[in-house]
Amino acid sequence: MKNTIQKSACALMLLLAVSISVNATPPSGSETSSRIFLSNLNASINIPVALQSKIVRQDFENETIFSFRNEDNSTVFLFSISKVTGAQWIQLKDQVKDYTIIENKDEVITFLQRSDVKNIKGPAKDQYQNMMWQVDGMIASLSRN
Repeated sequence: MKNTIQKSACALMLLLAVSISVNATPPSGSETSSRIFLSNLNASINIPVALQSKIVRQDFENETIFSFRNEDNSTVFLFSISKVTGAQWIQLKDQVKDYTIIENKDEVITFLQRSDVKNIKGPAKDQYQNMMWQVDGMIASLSRN
């Protein structure tokens, strides 16, 4: 029962994020974000231009990881998009926190995992919090190609 409530709450939060991002979309032709293609995942996502220099993107065969670049060039995980087989998902799902299944098609599960870190220490903490406010909009812009 608790798991069902948590999944429902996650689904509602995702719908709220999509609703907010759709309503907050800038006028056509605005260059406030750019579409980033994730060819390894057959997907694309909007990343605000103002944040692109603070985001580190790592592409792997079946996963793309987005992290915040800290002042000392260290990184803090923001979110990732991954795809696994159904069999891999059965083994993995209990180890993954804060995930949302994006697609379950042809025995391939594509899921998104979001950071649960709310604050960081140091001079970049305000930039990080601003970034975290915008992560939901980035995630909501994700589309499968």
